[in-house]
Amino acid sequence: MWLLSCRSAPEELIGSATLSAMKLKDAMEGDEIDCHVKAKMASDLLDGELRELKLILIGDAEREHDEDRGARVAAAAIEQHEFVTSLISCLSFLPLETQKNVSHVFANLARRPEGCAFAAVVAQDAAILSSLTAAYKDERADFALLCGIMLREFARHEVIARALLRAPRFWHFFAVTYCSAQNSFLESSEM
Repeated sequence: MWLLSCRSAPEELIGSATLSAMKLKDAMEGDEIDCHVKAKMASDLLDGELRELKLILIGDAEREHDEDRGARVAAAAIEQHEFVTSLISCLSFLPLETQKNVSHVFANLARRPEGCAFAAVVAQDAAILSSLTAAYKDERADFALLCGIMLREFARHEVIARALLRAPRFWHFFAVTYCSAQNSFLESSEM
């Protein structure tokens, strides 16, 4: 049982989550016959890593969050730029519960004291904001809502708010369904 109680270092968790997300994206874009098996394995591994990150950052009913390890997770997420890019690029391939975990982890990282540095990492890659804003035209309301939650948390930082206001897709927020348009209005009013 001691093996099950061993906790991974936060830096290792961020690195392995990044690799799992990259493997998932490669498997989903591959033409191989066994790509679904590889995708399922990578998705399951990524789900476990995200649950552990969420437990560190937020906690659950049984355990409080671990502030020291949370600070190390935030530092590792800032240092490893591929973490955000890889998770956002494979977000649509993930099951809903795993998407929720991604949203919780990103929202918590944006709210932390190191959130400005994390927002700067997000702002450096235009593909991240483009992917999150493109989700507003997605047919799945739950996916659009989760991407909106992440955008709202990121938009609390000036660097992201400036990038969103200058983006060519800014007005796209208001031309979608009522639910996501209402979410967009809340975001723009907070900026």
